[in-house]
Amino acid sequence: MCSGPSGLRGTSYLVRILRRSLRSQFCAKCAQGKPPLLWALNVTMNIEQVFEESLAEVEAKGFDSVNEPIRVLATIWAVEAEVNNGGFDQLFHNSAGDIAHYAAIAFNSIGALKMASISQKALDIFGEGGPPKNRNARIAALEAMPEEYEERLNELDEEFFEYPDNVQNLVSSYVESNF
Repeated sequence: MCSGPSGLRGTSYLVRILRRSLRSQFCAKCAQGKPPLLWALNVTMNIEQVFEESLAEVEAKGFDSVNEPIRVLATIWAVEAEVNNGGFDQLFHNSAGDIAHYAAIAFNSIGALKMASISQKALDIFGEGGPPKNRNARIAALEAMPEEYEERLNELDEEFFEYPDNVQNLVSSYVESNF
């Protein structure tokens, strides 16, 4: 478990997603005649380690000072954790929202184009510049918005919950390719 800011704590949800992905890849490796046990142990440890190290590096160096793959993983984790727990409204209200501006880029980076589109629509609610990186400024902007924006965020939550892209497999492939 990461001991970072409250918006970036806990990897249990993402680990569950990754484990489901690993199960399907495990079966594929078995069908290919590859040594599945060694492969599964290596990939599982690698993915969990990469996520924990990515979050720790973002905490230590700051989001803008880490490399692209770390920004991508940290953003996907933060967005998924917050949106699945309380919607885009929660993401934008919490400290994890400090990196929300990168959501569409991160989802695009792993090939989750529909998730990127949903995320971009949520970011666009703040206007051309997207959500402020500063939490207090972001909260002030949210509170100043008319109620129809909250309704729109709720609609986007529902689209997000449908997971139109297989984020599990895409994240797993991204980790294998970049770490």
